[in-house]
Amino acid sequence: MNMQAQLAAAIAAAEETLDSSPRNLSTAPANDVDAPTIPWSTPDVDEPPAPAPQLKSLSSKAVTVQLSTSTVALSKLDHVETANYAAGNVHTHIFKNRDNLVRIAVNKYRAVGLYLNAHTVPWDKGVRMVNIVKYQDIMSGLRELIADAEAAKYEAVRNMGAILAEEAQRLQGIAHATGKPHIADVSKLPTVEDVDAMGARLEMSPIADPSQFGDVRLGSTDEETADYVKRLNEKAAEGGKHCISECISTMKKSSDSLGVPVGDFRGYHKSVIGNLADVASRMDGANISDDPAVKQNIDALATLADKYDGDDTLSHNQTARDTAKLDIDALMSKMQGLV
Repeated sequence: MNMQAQLAAAIAAAEETLDSSPRNLSTAPANDVDAPTIPWSTPDVDEPPAPAPQLKSLSSKAVTVQLSTSTVALSKLDHVETANYAAGNVHTHIFKNRDNLVRIAVNKYRAVGLYLNAHTVPWDKGVRMVNIVKYQDIMSGLRELIADAEAAKYEAVRNMGAILAEEAQRLQGIAHATGKPHIADVSKLPTVEDVDAMGARLEMSPIADPSQFGDVRLGSTDEETADYVKRLNEKAAEGGKHCISECISTMKKSSDSLGVPVGDFRGYHKSVIGNLADVASRMDGANISDDPAVKQNIDALATLADKYDGDDTLSHNQTARDTAKLDIDALMSKMQGLV
């Protein structure tokens, strides 16, 4: 079975699990039903322990995605100033204008990595775990961003002559103004070939199921299989902590903003609450942990964000702002116990 077939099978298994999930049982109080009368006594016997819940293997909940990007640098090492400074490297920023087509293309490639990291949890250095339920949506978003970056790159390549001429003129102006002629050196500016070589590549891999370690062809021992299961469980737990940490980071920023007194020169912005809703939504989609507390706290943050969404009094009412801050701080304190 090739990699694409394995991914498709894993996605289908996840969807089947969701479709066949048990329905909620009646929540009627127990005292609504008369307890049966037992006409005889029975000897005391040890009740067998309840079977442990069968948690889904990480291999059925996530796949790994590795993103490799290659872009030109937006700065160059200034050897003269580095030697003069003698306390670290000094760099000169290039293609600094915000409408520079090379800078725009580089930033679009960077946006691909930012999007992937914002919707996933770490697996290893440079590798992320994608919740298989969200896999199709996230991959669609990544491919769209890559296509956008590629289009921006080709636009820069087509206009590279004008871009380099404009940058040379800008650097010459700086050199003249500072009396440092070496700044005007354009020999280290990226070439059209350098820009054309920019790109991004995605590699997706299923996570091996522990049952596969029982394959006699692998020759794995029971201890090796148990160690692999342990590492999968650790990765899932680390993923849950990552989701909570992301929520806490955003909550801290919102709490700090709400801590600014009404009337301060910094105005209130609706993103203070909007960012809470955003991180709750992203981390709910990224979460692959079996710990119910992770899900419960992410849901609590979503509910809290919904409570204050559209509350215009936060912009001018100190009491409303203080109350919102207290609510955020209380939930944030609870979440900190999970990490």
